[in-house]
Amino acid sequence: VRAIPGVIDGIRCNCGCAHSDGFYSLLSCYEGQDAMAKECKVCQGQGRLAVRLHKAGKSLDAIRAAVDAKFG
Repeated sequence: VRAIPGVIDGIRCNCGCAHSDGFYSLLSCYEGQDAMAKECKVCQGQGRLAVRLHKAGKSLDAIRAAVDAKFG
């Protein structure tokens, strides 16, 4: 996730954290010492899927669609 922050920042998290203060994207879930992704399996799964698809050459739109299809 750290290697592709521009991609991760373009994905909305589907774990329910979007209602939290300071939330703006899946990247938010990975920021700070109290990062939600440290504990949340949904955040972790979305991050792993996004990284895998990015490495496979998929576009941000394709990655968003895949994340939403699996976790949305």
